[in-house]
Amino acid sequence: MVESPLVEEGRILLGLLPEVHLRCGGAFWIRHEESRAWRLVLILPQVDTQGPAAVYAKLQSLLERHAGEFSKLDLVDVRLIGPKDPLAELVDAWQGRGGAPVPSEQIHASAGSDMVTYSSQ
Repeated sequence: MVESPLVEEGRILLGLLPEVHLRCGGAFWIRHEESRAWRLVLILPQVDTQGPAAVYAKLQSLLERHAGEFSKLDLVDVRLIGPKDPLAELVDAWQGRGGAPVPSEQIHASAGSDMVTYSSQ
């Protein structure tokens, strides 16, 4: 299971995304098969419109600006995908959300064996 501090710091990051004008369509932790390391996957429409490099730069600036809130989470722990990515479509279908944005003030984590999802409740 992904460590609780990482789950909490992921929730904090999601709440801060509006500061850099990013709208999250979904977020989840997934364990990489080979390395067994956990990665926070963010589904962001800006990945498709602005490109992943620009969005990673925004995330890096956010992490630096709020460094005191992130003792575990690092940019290397984050994977960005657009809403049309097959993984994003699969997760949306699984959650039954149809791509609706996750309200940052209502983010809760639910755990599976190899995935932890953030969803509105």
